[in-house]
Amino acid sequence: MDTKTCYIISFWLGDRRRDIDIPKYPELQDRLFFLKKHIELLQSKKHNLTKIIFNFNIEPDQYHYLSEIYSITPKSLQGTEVEINIRENLGISYGAWSDLFVKYKTKYDYYVFNEDDY
Repeated sequence: MDTKTCYIISFWLGDRRRDIDIPKYPELQDRLFFLKKHIELLQSKKHNLTKIIFNFNIEPDQYHYLSEIYSITPKSLQGTEVEINIRENLGISYGAWSDLFVKYKTKYDYYVFNEDDY
C-alpha cells in the first residue's frame, strides 16, 4: 500500500530575527531566498512526497512579492504537485499548519510541517 505524504512549508517575507548579521549573510536580504532554496533542494533531492504546499503568511505590505512567488514556483517538483497557499499572518506558522491540516486531513497519511528557515 502506498502512503500519501503532504509537505507543508510556511514562509515569512518580513524582517528576520534582529540578531542575524546581515552583512555576514547577504543572501538573507532577498526575501525569497528561502523559497528559492526549498525549490532547489526539492528539485535535486530524491523524495516520495505526494503534495508540496508552500504557504505564505503575509502582511499587506508584502503583496508585491506575490507575482514573483508565482513566477518562480514550479507547478510540480519531481512529479509532485506544488500548491501555493496565501493567507493573512494569523497564528503564524502554527495557524497555517492547522488551517492546511483541517483542509486536507483525510487526503494524506502523513504530514511534514516545516518552516522556511528550519
